[in-house]
Amino acid sequence: MVDQFATIVGLLSAFSSGRNAKKALDLAEFQVWLSEHNHEDVIELINFDANINLFVKAYLNKQIPEIQNKLDTIIELVIFLGHNNQSGEIEFSGKSYLKGVLLLGLERLINSGLGTEDFDIAHSYIVDVIGDNSRYNEYVLEKMVHVCLQKKNTASHVFYTYWPDLVEF
Repeated sequence: MVDQFATIVGLLSAFSSGRNAKKALDLAEFQVWLSEHNHEDVIELINFDANINLFVKAYLNKQIPEIQNKLDTIIELVIFLGHNNQSGEIEFSGKSYLKGVLLLGLERLINSGLGTEDFDIAHSYIVDVIGDNSRYNEYVLEKMVHVCLQKKNTASHVFYTYWPDLVEF
């Protein structure tokens, strides 16, 4: 299911990037585009699964940066999980665990509605998400939380900017 979702997200991005982002896009137009690009299996999946159909319609009608940022984070996690685990079983430990939960936590933090004045709440949330089993530079984590609360960058950008300093101490 993750592979199918990642495929649909990728195809939606490719489809919408070639269109006028200000204009609401149509599901039928997307399905024609999928057919032209030999993705009949995806058309069947969209027509068969009501949740996927609803997601596609919402994406096509609300092409906003917030949705794209969330999709970018999901794609990053799918790529990360796909490359780091060839056995099919998801297992987090050490840096892999920290990487996965921190990226997800930062994304939630950016979309939480908290501001810079809520640093203590945000920092406590991220520390709770990470748990007690990971080693990291606490000062770098605090900087990451501050940057996320400013909402000037995506979670992925903040994560990859500070990741080397977070784990190499």
